[in-house]
Amino acid sequence: MKNSFSEGEIKGMNDKKILSLKGKKEFKTGETVEFEVELKNIKKLNVRVFEVNSENFLVKEQNNNYDSIDVNFLIPSEEYTFNFEKPAQLIHSETLKLDNITNKKFGVFIVYLIGEEMYAKAIITKGKLALVYD
Repeated sequence: MKNSFSEGEIKGMNDKKILSLKGKKEFKTGETVEFEVELKNIKKLNVRVFEVNSENFLVKEQNNNYDSIDVNFLIPSEEYTFNFEKPAQLIHSETLKLDNITNKKFGVFIVYLIGEEMYAKAIITKGKLALVYD
């Protein structure tokens, strides 16, 4: 049985990065919009929020597959930067509250997180939207 790690294994553990979202993605009107972000070896996290014009999207696409939206060339409606001073070996969770989405009655939002060359994306829905056919 091995009692210690090699220098390569230690370097690999120190260099490994984690960026993942946890929590629900659908919120009722009036409910606080927040989710957990699990991080490791991420010193700076950029959060970009894009508000989807859901009526136009539903009419044009005839579905609610918001994952297909490419945000690369869009301007976010909000942007935040968070800095963390945690040891590289530590996996930690942070709660991110999005007050501007919380204050909306309904809508669809793409939340894009970027940190240390890693990214995560969440589609947040606030309230209920439906396409009604005549």
